Amino acid sequence: MISNIKGIGIDMVSFKEIEPRISDAFVKRVLSPQERALYDAFKHPTRKLEFIAGRFAGKEAFVKAYQHFQEPLNFNQVSILPNQYGAPEIDCDCLTTVGLHISISHTNEHAIAIVIRT
Repeated sequence: MISNIKGIGIDMVSFKEIEPRISDAFVKRVLSPQERALYDAFKHPTRKLEFIAGRFAGKEAFVKAYQHFQEPLNFNQVSILPNQYGAPEIDCDCLTTVGLHISISHTNEHAIAIVIRT
């Protein structure tokens, strides 16, 4: 039922816009340690680009959907990791008891993510 939705966030990232920003400092600022381990394991540059762009879009969408942070949020405090079935899930110490649902998708040029807070 739509009345159960407390927040929706969506974000799209262009690979062309984010690729020049990627550096060690950017990766450390955007990815949690657990995400960095996954990122570092990818060998192909395109897969790395898809991964970091998808995580960036996911975290932007999370901020838009959640909206209520006690303190400023750093993206590297949020982890978007695959569950046992490979679907992404959000983990953050800043979360209170809420339901968050995330989906991330890619094209050849963009990553897009949506987060629904229930």
